[in-house]
Amino acid sequence: MSFVILLKNVLTLLQQEQVHQTTLQKILLAAGAPLIPECNYIFPSRNTSEFLSLGRFLSSVGVGAILTLAETVSTLDSNLVSGIASIATIEARHDAFFNMVNRQLPNPAPFDTPISSTWAYNLALEFIIPASCPVELPIPILPTLTTQATLQSNRTSMKFSWDPTQKPVIQEDGKNLFIGWVNQLGPPVYTPLKSIGNGTGIANVPHNLKGAVYAALTTQNTIMSVDDLTGATLAGPAIILVDQ
Repeated sequence: MSFVILLKNVLTLLQQEQVHQTTLQKILLAAGAPLIPECNYIFPSRNTSEFLSLGRFLSSVGVGAILTLAETVSTLDSNLVSGIASIATIEARHDAFFNMVNRQLPNPAPFDTPISSTWAYNLALEFIIPASCPVELPIPILPTLTTQATLQSNRTSMKFSWDPTQKPVIQEDGKNLFIGWVNQLGPPVYTPLKSIGNGTGIANVPHNLKGAVYAALTTQNTIMSVDDLTGATLAGPAIILVDQ
């Protein structure tokens, strides 16, 4: 793909995202909800390759968040579902574009992976300039879970790190730790975390992960929904994109 065509696609994507933002604002106003003022953001990319890689991660999170929004809206006002669903299909095309320009399959999995609003917000925090939000949302801020950003499909284990001095971690001190893996539409899958140092550990990778995967540090290993796992998250989530 030539740079001119690439730039044209990115600019079209930007224009569509601006329309989506305006549409979501109208939906909020129609529902009688206040508009949320914008924060200031920083997106750390120094060249085209880094920009496209970052776009791949952001688009994957966006798809997961909009899927959950569509489900939430359906329980509140069915008249709003078509608008949200129409945005979701375009977000999926944006995600396919970023997968392709990163030399990956445009559709790596049969299903996209919905995530909770709390997880989506915490993933976005990485790009929000501290103290720049005019309004602080009543959403829990979770400690960060760090791991590598991409995963080869044949990888069998991954290293994770977190801040052991954070309150959620301290409160569960002494308990067995697990990584909860969320992928596509299945329930969370858990693998034990073997400690290799203070705030670091290694966990086995479940089989057959595809597309966007979310990992969370937890002491639970029987929770069967993303919302419940969100409530039991000690650190995370980390987003991991599986390379084929």
